[in-house]
Amino acid sequence: MQSDSRTFDRAEHCRRIGAHGGATTAARYGSHHMRTIGKAGAQATIRKHGLPFFKGVTKAKGWTGPRRRDDLAIDLMLGRYLAELA
Repeated sequence: MQSDSRTFDRAEHCRRIGAHGGATTAARYGSHHMRTIGKAGAQATIRKHGLPFFKGVTKAKGWTGPRRRDDLAIDLMLGRYLAELA
């Protein structure tokens, strides 16, 4: 067996493949689908763990609810700017 000096970071690996899978799902099925599964996930979490737990998770992650139209416009402008830099 060959030794490899690199270490495997499972958390980073899961974040990377999760982000790719989320982006693929969004591209394939659209924002309505993503919103629907997000709401279903929130409802399931609240049913299983309670509203205080859900609010704690959303606060810890910095999630403040549905994104406002202004936020999306700013994200698009920033994305275009960053793409020009690359």
